[in-house]
Amino acid sequence: MSNIDMSVYYALTHFELNEAYKCPENMTHTRVPRPIVGTYFLISGIILILIYLPCFIVMIRSKCRAPSYQLMIILGVFDLISLLVNSIVTGILGIMGASFCTYPKFIFVTGAIGMGVVDGSLRLLYIDGHGSMCGDQFSLPTSLFIP
Repeated sequence: MSNIDMSVYYALTHFELNEAYKCPENMTHTRVPRPIVGTYFLISGIILILIYLPCFIVMIRSKCRAPSYQLMIILGVFDLISLLVNSIVTGILGIMGASFCTYPKFIFVTGAIGMGVVDGSLRLLYIDGHGSMCGDQFSLPTSLFIP
């Protein structure tokens, strides 16, 4: 199986998941609602986003444009997307009792987005840590961050 067959691009362009993701027919209609766990994920996600959002708005409106500060803004975007996928979407699907076999394409795409955001966050943290160790002697291209 090639890498392209396992990618989000393949799922979005062909709208049919690879054979490795196929579910048995009897599993497509099976739902096990988990209202307590789903509600916990949903409420905690909403609370965390409401706490994070004002801090993020202050970071965006700040005049400081140091490279480490720019990386923090990007990490803020990644964190908000991660909270959306890992708390809000997971909570709603948990309350509904949905599994991968219920909404395979949606769960595949949101899972890929969630994993991509985690991977991007880790890479940015590595860059930020490296910049801190080097004493911020490097600078990021400002055309990427300042319009």
